Amino acid sequence: MEVNRPPSMGSIREVVESTLRMNERVHHTIMDYALIVAIVSLLPTVPWLQEVQLGAVVVLNLVMVRSIGKRWGFPRGQGPLARVFLVLGILSAILSMLFVYFLVYLTSLYVPLMLGWAKAAGGFALTFGIGRTANDFYLSARRIDPRQIHLALRRRRRAERPHASGVAPQAKEDRG
Repeated sequence: MEVNRPPSMGSIREVVESTLRMNERVHHTIMDYALIVAIVSLLPTVPWLQEVQLGAVVVLNLVMVRSIGKRWGFPRGQGPLARVFLVLGILSAILSMLFVYFLVYLTSLYVPLMLGWAKAAGGFALTFGIGRTANDFYLSARRIDPRQIHLALRRRRRAERPHASGVAPQAKEDRG
């Protein structure tokens, strides 16, 4: 018969640190894909090549979202609110792409050399926004129960508190 004990502080720290390390790796992946999309968008275009570039940007974004999901292990358990924020995040990524594109385009009216950078900056903003949204969506399924953290903190405080008898309690071996 196994008792459902709260996790130790060490195991909570390990979970948080591994999540932060994975989050950092995902951010590097997002930046890599955003730079690739910017480079693809920066290439000079002829009319038939614009469709190829657009297709490449869409495919790269889909591959990036799949890569992010694969790194997190395609977790399930996102609630309906997370799905709503996923849609809103994608819409905000599209709006940020349009805003950045028009900002660089308007700047190019005064600095003519920047006209070629408008599509690259827009593609970078789109890919970065979609990547952040996908990362937050997959990350939302990873939860640490606050009650378990509270129990672990209370157990740690109890172990660190000096006893009235003056004898410190022996630390029990953590088997979890």
